[in-house]
Amino acid sequence: MIGAAELDISHIRLGERPLIVCDVDDVVLQFIGPFQLFIQSLGHEFLPRSFRLHGNIVSMANGAEIEDQHVSRLIEEFFESQELWQTPLDQVVETLDRLSQEADILFLTAMPPRFQDQRRRLLDRIGLLFPLLASEQPKGPIVHALHASRSLPVVFIDDMARNLHSVRDHVPDCLLIHLMPSSPVHRFAPAAADDITRATDWTHAAALIEAHSFPARSIAQLQPHERTAILAPCHRLETGCIEDRRRADAECHGFRLLHMIDRAGFEEPCIVAPRMVDRAGEQAMA
Repeated sequence: MIGAAELDISHIRLGERPLIVCDVDDVVLQFIGPFQLFIQSLGHEFLPRSFRLHGNIVSMANGAEIEDQHVSRLIEEFFESQELWQTPLDQVVETLDRLSQEADILFLTAMPPRFQDQRRRLLDRIGLLFPLLASEQPKGPIVHALHASRSLPVVFIDDMARNLHSVRDHVPDCLLIHLMPSSPVHRFAPAAADDITRATDWTHAAALIEAHSFPARSIAQLQPHERTAILAPCHRLETGCIEDRRRADAECHGFRLLHMIDRAGFEEPCIVAPRMVDRAGEQAMA
Protein backbone atom coordinates (compact mmCIF):
# COMPACT_ATOMS: atom_id res chain seq x y z
CA MET A 1 0.00 0.00 0.00
CA ILE A 2 1.05 3.61 -0.39
CA GLY A 3 1.99 5.75 2.55
CA ALA A 4 1.02 9.33 3.22
CA ALA A 5 4.69 10.32 3.14
CA GLU A 6 4.98 8.93 -0.38
CA LEU A 7 1.78 10.27 -1.92
CA ASP A 8 -0.66 12.52 -0.14
CA ILE A 9 -4.24 11.82 -1.21
CA SER A 10 -5.87 13.41 1.84
CA HIS A 11 -7.07 16.38 -0.23
CA ILE A 12 -9.07 14.16 -2.59
CA ARG A 13 -12.78 14.31 -1.79
CA LEU A 14 -15.05 11.80 -3.53
CA GLY A 15 -18.84 11.96 -3.62
CA GLU A 16 -21.34 9.13 -3.50
CA ARG A 17 -21.08 8.45 -7.21
CA PRO A 18 -18.86 6.52 -9.63
CA LEU A 19 -15.14 7.28 -9.85
CA ILE A 20 -13.19 7.64 -13.10
CA VAL A 21 -9.39 7.61 -12.74
CA CYS A 22 -7.63 8.69 -15.88
CA ASP A 23 -4.01 8.77 -17.07
CA VAL A 24 -2.88 11.98 -18.78
CA ASP A 25 -0.02 11.54 -21.28
CA ASP A 26 -1.29 10.19 -24.61
CA VAL A 27 -4.73 9.67 -23.03
CA VAL A 28 -5.83 13.22 -22.19
CA LEU A 29 -2.87 15.24 -23.48
CA GLN A 30 -0.87 14.49 -26.61
CA PHE A 31 2.61 13.33 -25.60
CA ILE A 32 4.57 11.49 -28.26
CA GLY A 33 3.81 13.97 -31.06
CA PRO A 34 4.66 17.11 -29.04
CA PHE A 35 7.75 15.41 -27.58
CA GLN A 36 9.04 14.71 -31.08
CA LEU A 37 8.56 18.36 -32.04
CA PHE A 38 10.31 19.42 -28.83
CA ILE A 39 13.44 17.34 -29.44
CA GLN A 40 13.50 18.33 -33.11
CA SER A 41 13.75 21.94 -31.97
CA LEU A 42 16.93 20.90 -30.15
CA GLY A 43 18.45 19.07 -33.12
CA HIS A 44 17.38 15.54 -32.22
CA GLU A 45 15.09 12.96 -33.83
CA PHE A 46 13.02 10.11 -32.41
CA LEU A 47 13.18 6.82 -34.31
CA PRO A 48 10.23 4.52 -33.42
CA ARG A 49 12.17 1.25 -33.26
CA SER A 50 10.67 0.04 -29.97
CA PHE A 51 8.28 1.25 -27.27
CA ARG A 52 10.97 3.29 -25.52
CA LEU A 53 12.40 6.77 -25.62
CA HIS A 54 15.83 5.74 -24.39
CA GLY A 55 17.88 4.19 -27.18
CA ASN A 56 15.67 5.65 -29.92
CA ILE A 57 16.71 9.32 -29.99
CA VAL A 58 19.51 10.32 -32.34
CA SER A 59 21.29 13.46 -33.45
CA MET A 60 19.84 15.00 -36.61
CA ALA A 61 23.34 16.19 -37.51
CA ASN A 62 25.17 12.85 -37.60
CA GLY A 63 22.69 10.12 -36.59
CA ALA A 64 24.57 9.35 -33.36
CA GLU A 65 22.45 7.82 -30.61
CA ILE A 66 21.81 10.14 -27.67
CA GLU A 67 23.06 8.71 -24.37
CA ASP A 68 20.45 7.55 -21.88
CA GLN A 69 21.42 10.19 -19.32
CA HIS A 70 20.88 12.93 -21.90
CA VAL A 71 17.51 11.42 -22.93
CA SER A 72 16.40 11.50 -19.30
CA ARG A 73 17.30 15.20 -19.17
CA LEU A 74 15.34 15.82 -22.37
CA ILE A 75 12.25 14.20 -20.85
CA GLU A 76 12.55 16.39 -17.76
CA GLU A 77 13.04 19.49 -19.89
CA PHE A 78 9.93 18.59 -21.85
CA PHE A 79 7.85 18.23 -18.68
CA GLU A 80 9.27 21.55 -17.50
CA SER A 81 8.03 23.27 -20.67
CA GLN A 82 4.95 21.08 -21.32
CA GLU A 83 2.63 24.09 -21.28
CA LEU A 84 4.20 25.21 -24.56
CA TRP A 85 3.88 21.87 -26.32
CA GLN A 86 1.09 19.60 -25.16
CA THR A 87 -2.50 19.81 -26.42
CA PRO A 88 -5.64 17.78 -25.59
CA LEU A 89 -6.73 14.75 -27.57
CA ASP A 90 -9.82 14.98 -29.74
CA GLN A 91 -13.14 14.90 -27.84
CA VAL A 92 -11.54 14.58 -24.41
CA VAL A 93 -12.54 17.97 -22.97
CA GLU A 94 -16.21 17.75 -23.86
CA THR A 95 -16.40 14.04 -22.99
CA LEU A 96 -14.94 14.41 -19.50
CA ASP A 97 -17.07 17.49 -18.88
CA ARG A 98 -20.19 15.46 -19.69
CA LEU A 99 -19.12 12.45 -17.62
CA SER A 100 -18.33 14.71 -14.66
CA GLN A 101 -22.02 15.52 -14.33
CA GLU A 102 -22.58 11.98 -13.02
CA ALA A 103 -19.16 10.80 -11.82
CA ASP A 104 -16.07 12.02 -9.98
CA ILE A 105 -13.03 12.33 -12.25
CA LEU A 106 -9.40 12.27 -11.12
CA PHE A 107 -6.19 12.45 -13.15
CA LEU A 108 -3.38 10.09 -12.16
CA THR A 109 -0.29 10.94 -14.18
CA ALA A 110 2.97 8.97 -14.24
CA MET A 111 5.22 12.01 -14.06
CA PRO A 112 7.78 13.29 -11.54
CA PRO A 113 5.73 15.20 -8.94
CA ARG A 114 8.00 18.24 -9.20
CA PHE A 115 6.32 19.05 -12.53
CA GLN A 116 2.81 18.89 -11.14
CA ASP A 117 2.37 22.68 -11.06
CA GLN A 118 3.09 22.96 -14.79
CA ARG A 119 0.61 20.19 -15.55
CA ARG A 120 -2.00 21.71 -13.28
CA ARG A 121 -1.78 25.04 -15.09
CA LEU A 122 -1.98 23.34 -18.49
CA LEU A 123 -5.04 21.26 -17.59
CA ASP A 124 -6.74 24.29 -16.04
CA ARG A 125 -6.07 26.37 -19.14
CA ILE A 126 -7.89 23.92 -21.40
CA GLY A 127 -10.80 23.53 -18.99
CA LEU A 128 -9.93 20.23 -17.28
CA LEU A 129 -10.23 21.29 -13.66
CA PHE A 130 -10.41 17.82 -12.10
CA PRO A 131 -8.08 16.80 -9.25
CA LEU A 132 -4.57 15.72 -10.25
CA LEU A 133 -2.10 13.30 -8.69
CA ALA A 134 1.41 13.00 -10.10
CA SER A 135 3.37 9.92 -9.05
CA GLU A 136 5.94 7.49 -10.41
CA GLN A 137 4.67 4.73 -8.11
CA PRO A 138 2.63 1.75 -9.37
CA LYS A 139 -0.91 2.87 -10.06
CA GLY A 140 -2.74 -0.15 -8.65
CA PRO A 141 -2.13 0.63 -4.97
CA ILE A 142 -2.99 4.30 -5.57
CA VAL A 143 -6.36 3.51 -7.16
CA HIS A 144 -7.03 1.01 -4.38
CA ALA A 145 -6.32 3.67 -1.75
CA LEU A 146 -8.59 6.14 -3.53
CA HIS A 147 -11.48 3.73 -4.03
CA ALA A 148 -11.00 1.92 -0.73
CA SER A 149 -14.08 -0.13 0.22
CA ARG A 150 -16.60 1.90 -1.75
CA SER A 151 -19.32 -0.16 -3.43
CA LEU A 152 -19.73 2.33 -6.28
CA PRO A 153 -18.44 1.71 -9.82
CA VAL A 154 -14.83 2.59 -10.57
CA VAL A 155 -13.14 3.02 -13.97
CA PHE A 156 -9.45 3.27 -14.86
CA ILE A 157 -8.18 4.49 -18.24
CA ASP A 158 -4.55 4.26 -19.39
CA ASP A 159 -2.42 3.69 -22.47
CA MET A 160 0.12 1.46 -20.71
CA ALA A 161 -0.57 -2.22 -20.21
CA ARG A 162 1.53 -2.39 -17.05
CA ASN A 163 -0.59 0.29 -15.37
CA LEU A 164 -3.82 -1.45 -16.36
CA HIS A 165 -2.49 -4.75 -15.02
CA SER A 166 -1.43 -3.07 -11.77
CA VAL A 167 -4.91 -1.68 -11.19
CA ARG A 168 -6.53 -4.99 -12.14
CA ASP A 169 -4.44 -6.72 -9.48
CA HIS A 170 -5.45 -4.27 -6.75
CA VAL A 171 -9.02 -3.28 -7.70
CA PRO A 172 -10.69 -6.42 -9.10
CA ASP A 173 -14.07 -4.83 -9.84
CA CYS A 174 -12.62 -1.90 -11.77
CA LEU A 175 -13.54 -1.38 -15.42
CA LEU A 176 -10.20 -1.20 -17.23
CA ILE A 177 -10.02 0.68 -20.52
CA HIS A 178 -6.96 0.60 -22.76
CA LEU A 179 -6.94 3.86 -24.71
CA MET A 180 -3.89 4.87 -26.71
CA PRO A 181 -3.23 6.88 -29.86
CA SER A 182 -2.46 5.37 -33.22
CA SER A 183 1.20 6.17 -33.82
CA PRO A 184 4.28 4.38 -35.16
CA VAL A 185 5.73 3.94 -31.68
CA HIS A 186 2.49 2.64 -30.16
CA ARG A 187 2.61 -0.27 -32.61
CA PHE A 188 5.37 -1.61 -30.37
CA ALA A 189 3.39 -1.16 -27.15
CA PRO A 190 2.93 -4.33 -25.07
CA ALA A 191 -0.57 -5.73 -25.40
CA ALA A 192 -2.93 -5.55 -22.46
CA ALA A 193 -4.45 -8.76 -21.11
CA ASP A 194 -7.50 -10.20 -22.84
CA ASP A 195 -9.84 -9.13 -20.02
CA ILE A 196 -9.02 -5.46 -20.57
CA THR A 197 -11.17 -3.55 -23.05
CA ARG A 198 -9.56 -1.57 -25.85
CA ALA A 199 -11.30 1.71 -26.69
CA THR A 200 -10.77 3.19 -30.12
CA ASP A 201 -11.30 6.82 -29.08
CA TRP A 202 -12.95 8.97 -26.41
CA THR A 203 -16.43 8.51 -27.86
CA HIS A 204 -16.03 4.75 -27.54
CA ALA A 205 -14.48 5.05 -24.07
CA ALA A 206 -17.35 7.24 -22.85
CA ALA A 207 -19.95 4.74 -24.05
CA LEU A 208 -18.15 1.92 -22.23
CA ILE A 209 -17.90 4.00 -19.06
CA GLU A 210 -21.58 4.90 -19.14
CA ALA A 211 -22.66 1.31 -19.72
CA HIS A 212 -20.55 0.20 -16.74
CA SER A 213 -21.20 3.09 -14.36
CA PHE A 214 -24.81 3.99 -15.15
CA PRO A 215 -26.37 0.64 -16.20
CA ALA A 216 -29.92 1.76 -15.45
CA ARG A 217 -29.83 4.17 -18.35
CA SER A 218 -31.93 2.98 -21.25
CA ILE A 219 -30.29 2.85 -24.63
CA ALA A 220 -33.15 5.06 -25.79
CA GLN A 221 -31.53 7.85 -23.74
CA LEU A 222 -28.21 7.53 -25.56
CA GLN A 223 -27.17 9.51 -28.57
CA PRO A 224 -26.76 7.53 -31.83
CA HIS A 225 -22.96 7.74 -31.68
CA GLU A 226 -23.05 6.40 -28.10
CA ARG A 227 -25.17 3.40 -29.12
CA THR A 228 -22.77 2.66 -31.96
CA ALA A 229 -19.77 2.92 -29.66
CA ILE A 230 -21.23 0.56 -27.07
CA LEU A 231 -21.84 -2.11 -29.70
CA ALA A 232 -18.67 -1.39 -31.67
CA PRO A 233 -16.08 -4.17 -31.82
CA CYS A 234 -13.57 -3.94 -29.02
CA HIS A 235 -9.99 -5.13 -29.07
CA ARG A 236 -9.87 -8.71 -30.39
CA LEU A 237 -13.68 -8.94 -30.46
CA GLU A 238 -15.52 -10.00 -33.58
CA THR A 239 -19.09 -10.86 -32.60
CA GLY A 240 -21.60 -10.37 -29.82
CA CYS A 241 -24.26 -12.52 -28.25
CA ILE A 242 -27.59 -11.47 -26.76
CA GLU A 243 -29.01 -13.04 -23.62
CA ASP A 244 -32.74 -12.96 -22.89
CA ARG A 245 -32.74 -12.30 -19.14
CA ARG A 246 -36.21 -13.81 -18.79
CA ARG A 247 -34.77 -17.29 -19.44
CA ALA A 248 -33.41 -19.08 -16.43
CA ASP A 249 -31.15 -21.17 -18.64
CA ALA A 250 -29.87 -18.23 -20.66
CA GLU A 251 -26.11 -18.28 -20.90
CA CYS A 252 -23.96 -15.30 -21.78
CA HIS A 253 -20.63 -16.08 -23.39
CA GLY A 254 -18.66 -13.43 -21.74
CA PHE A 255 -16.10 -10.77 -21.94
CA ARG A 256 -15.50 -8.58 -18.91
CA LEU A 257 -18.12 -5.99 -19.81
CA LEU A 258 -21.86 -6.56 -19.96
CA HIS A 259 -23.91 -3.78 -21.46
CA MET A 260 -27.53 -3.26 -20.46
CA ILE A 261 -29.79 -2.24 -23.32
CA ASP A 262 -33.44 -2.29 -24.24
CA ARG A 263 -34.23 -4.29 -27.36
CA ALA A 264 -37.45 -4.55 -29.31
CA GLY A 265 -39.21 -7.80 -28.53
CA PHE A 266 -37.91 -8.06 -24.97
CA GLU A 267 -40.05 -6.79 -22.11
CA GLU A 268 -37.06 -6.88 -19.77
CA PRO A 269 -33.61 -5.54 -20.48
CA CYS A 270 -31.27 -7.98 -22.13
CA ILE A 271 -27.53 -8.16 -21.97
CA VAL A 272 -25.28 -7.71 -24.94
CA ALA A 273 -21.84 -9.10 -24.31
CA PRO A 274 -18.93 -9.21 -26.72
CA ARG A 275 -17.91 -12.74 -27.57
CA MET A 276 -14.42 -13.71 -28.62
CA VAL A 277 -13.96 -15.83 -31.72
CA ASP A 278 -10.81 -17.62 -32.73
CA ARG A 279 -9.01 -16.43 -35.85
CA ALA A 280 -10.23 -19.41 -37.89
CA GLY A 281 -13.79 -18.47 -37.01
CA GLU A 282 -14.56 -22.05 -36.05
CA GLN A 283 -15.14 -21.83 -32.32
CA ALA A 284 -16.41 -19.21 -29.93
CA MET A 285 -14.32 -18.80 -26.82
CA ALA A 286 -15.72 -17.64 -23.50
